[in-house]
Amino acid sequence: MSEEYNHYTHGVDMCNREVARFRYPYRNTKWWKALFHYFLELSIVNSMVWFKNVTKRKFTSADYHEEIVRGLIKQEPYQPK
Repeated sequence: MSEEYNHYTHGVDMCNREVARFRYPYRNTKWWKALFHYFLELSIVNSMVWFKNVTKRKFTSADYHEEIVRGLIKQEPYQPK
């Protein structure tokens, strides 16, 4: 039973590790801000895992965060295809 548990919790452990890496400083903030930042980081980690599986590219989570920021501050307006 514990072997099966350890086998299937690997993804959860990886997700928790990645979310903790870019942790927002929760002290002296409202509870909803801490919750918002947690779910924002969780969604970024989930999108990174999905992107890695689809593209088969290797990159670090810091590189992925940097690309998200670069895309958000890009000056060109979005043009749907």
